[in-house]
Amino acid sequence: MFIPPKSDVCIKELFRNETVLRYFVSAVLAVPPESICTIRMKNTFLWRSHRKQKQGILDVLEIHILELHKKLEEDGEMEEWIRFFRAESEEDLNMQETKNPGILEAIREVRTMSLSRRMRLRYEAHMKQVRDERAWKTYEREEARKEGFAEGRTEGLAEGRTEGLAEGRAEGRTETFSRIIGHMIGQQVSDQEIIRLSGCSEEELEEVKKNIKLP
Repeated sequence: MFIPPKSDVCIKELFRNETVLRYFVSAVLAVPPESICTIRMKNTFLWRSHRKQKQGILDVLEIHILELHKKLEEDGEMEEWIRFFRAESEEDLNMQETKNPGILEAIREVRTMSLSRRMRLRYEAHMKQVRDERAWKTYEREEARKEGFAEGRTEGLAEGRTEGLAEGRAEGRTETFSRIIGHMIGQQVSDQEIIRLSGCSEEELEEVKKNIKLP
């Protein structure tokens, strides 16, 4: 089994090697490795009490980002490190053309780790954790989507029932109102009296007269 250099398990082991770390920092900061006196690693991640808790990160003074997917157009030290971290197989390591002592030491370390049963087990456990976390996040997104859909459907149905009931009641009132006015018209009640008793307007009375059939 080949353990990719960019994996968390591999990087943590690589940076425990003083030579690898010194030359890597030298490339990142663009300073001679001889000018680096000491390097001290600090854990910037805060302990999580449970899996769902967000990972806390301590403040750092400066951040350097290594873009592994960018197009390499130069052959500087930083580009050599990027090519190294891009390696996905033993063949990729064999294709590394470098004289950088830090990268050469890192290649040796990766090969040693890939042969180590302990490191393979750690890498497999790490990848299982990564897959489990991805599966859990996918599950949470799916459950949230279902919950949102259910809530939206429930709200839609409730709103539809409310609107339908209101419309039905309004139509029912209008129909009853028209029948009452029509009945008074049939009894030859005067227009002024119909308006007074029903509270309708002259326009509404005329509209009802148009829609009813007088005997």
